[in-house]
Amino acid sequence: MLFLDGEMGAVLKAVPQVLILVLSLSLVEAFLILPHHLAHSLHAKKKERPDLKFKRVFLEKFEHFRNTTLVNAVDKAVEYRYLFMGGVIATLLISISLLAGGHLKFVPFPELDGDIAEARIILPPGASLSQTEAVVDKLIASAEKLDKKWSQEMEGGEPLVQHITASFNTNADANESGPHLATVRLDLLGAEIRNTLIDDFVDAWREDVGELATPISMVFKQPTMGPGGRAIEIRVQHDDLRELKAASIEIQSYLNEFDGVHGVLDDMRMGKEEVLVKLRPGAETYGVNGQMIANQLRAAFYGQTADEIQVGVENIKIEVRLDKEVAGDIERLANFPIITNDGAQIPLASIATFDFQRNYVRIERVNGLRTVSVFADVDNSKASSGEILNTFMKRELPELKSKYPGLRFDFEGESKDSAKTGASMGKGFLVGLFGVFAILSYQFRSYLEPFVVMLAIPLAFIGVIWGHFLLGHNMSMPSMMGFVSLAGIVVNDSILLVQYIRHHVDEGDSVHDSVVKASRERFRAVFITSMTTAAGLLPLLLETSLQAQVIQPLVISIVFGIFASTILVLFMVPCAYAILADFGKVVKHEDLSA
Repeated sequence: MLFLDGEMGAVLKAVPQVLILVLSLSLVEAFLILPHHLAHSLHAKKKERPDLKFKRVFLEKFEHFRNTTLVNAVDKAVEYRYLFMGGVIATLLISISLLAGGHLKFVPFPELDGDIAEARIILPPGASLSQTEAVVDKLIASAEKLDKKWSQEMEGGEPLVQHITASFNTNADANESGPHLATVRLDLLGAEIRNTLIDDFVDAWREDVGELATPISMVFKQPTMGPGGRAIEIRVQHDDLRELKAASIEIQSYLNEFDGVHGVLDDMRMGKEEVLVKLRPGAETYGVNGQMIANQLRAAFYGQTADEIQVGVENIKIEVRLDKEVAGDIERLANFPIITNDGAQIPLASIATFDFQRNYVRIERVNGLRTVSVFADVDNSKASSGEILNTFMKRELPELKSKYPGLRFDFEGESKDSAKTGASMGKGFLVGLFGVFAILSYQFRSYLEPFVVMLAIPLAFIGVIWGHFLLGHNMSMPSMMGFVSLAGIVVNDSILLVQYIRHHVDEGDSVHDSVVKASRERFRAVFITSMTTAAGLLPLLLETSLQAQVIQPLVISIVFGIFASTILVLFMVPCAYAILADFGKVVKHEDLSA
């Protein structure tokens, strides 16, 4: 896991770094410090402790459970081992079907309940600052109204919205600038203090504002926290701009059909209305050309330095340009005087025609090809970006390719980064499994018994899936990292059982009796080891801070994976070992050393 790729991998690789350091220090404690503590405790005078009734009753119940209930259950499981193994496999398949069937969603990175909500506004290019301010005022008024309503539900009546900030000329979703852009930012109470989810507030804010006629895009969201980029980012390439824009519009319409998808837009937007001035045929006879007209119009609209004056130590430039009202009047533009080569003045309309048009603000190219990117955000409680993109590839993509020949598609954002990280995680997982198998094969001097030990790994996946399902969390990349980490944890219980099974087999006991004895004798060690590990992680599941939300999926995987594997290992390992014996694959350890 130290070699994960992608932006998510750069964040998640901090987990194995810490784990490796902690486990290394624990080995030092176990081999160098713990023996001295044990030696001291054995030689020290033992103080008589009162016989607590609770302790005595608990130990009696525990021993009765271990020697009676557990032994009978393991004995029955081994007796009907093929039926039991079939049931476990069926449970694993049902668990996987929850994920495959969409009942449990997979998202690249967990959606965090942050403290910031934003409304990002894009008005048509050329919109005045006063028009943008009018939209911003409506957004702020709506936020203040909701704040008064929702603050009554906060403990102590503390305002839910702590600060409101309006920023003009900026929008994180637009690669441009101008007075037609704005962002309204709300700083809310911390997630650990307030009693409402930020997604609920953002949905209420969006619904209260409603549809406004002026903006061409108004996105309500909490800023993305975590790696990977936008939830949906589809990159489309084509040589023809018209077909490129048409395909983009169809993709946006398709995405808007999904419940939970919002903030759909692309990065190819029309700019301000422009006037294209063309020379009339024969205009050159008046002693003018296109360059002369362009220079004079530029000087009139953008200004030209007429003089410079010295005021004290400052040098002040005097620039002359047309008044804004004159520049925006097409009739006055038609009468704009053009100076010819001989110094005469003639109206612009007599030598040129006017054509009004709009062009795109920017045309992006990737690898030399014209490109438009379609973005969208996804509410993970209602939809999954992975499912949406899979549906898009199966249904919409073939139709678009047939309708617009030469169209190229690529998927960026979270989907691309998670695929990159997931591929490297899968490779690392396989390398780890091979390492575990090699170590166990060397220890047991067998190629079959390591598979019995490693059966605990898929059993843990049952707990991983049901843990997320029961707690209402989506599966994510941190969840998968937790499962991968379990591969090195849950096999410890299986190693204990197999080692004791081999010991009893070597002493001459039957395989049936050996597996039952091993489960009884090692139950305390297996139970205490697993439960202490789970108990140490449980407080993180109850934490509501933003930092804890990032690793809670990982904790869910480890805690519930340990619960499931602990319970099933006590039964499945004996059954699997007994099945090996049925096929004559179990030999005494002393036979191997002969």
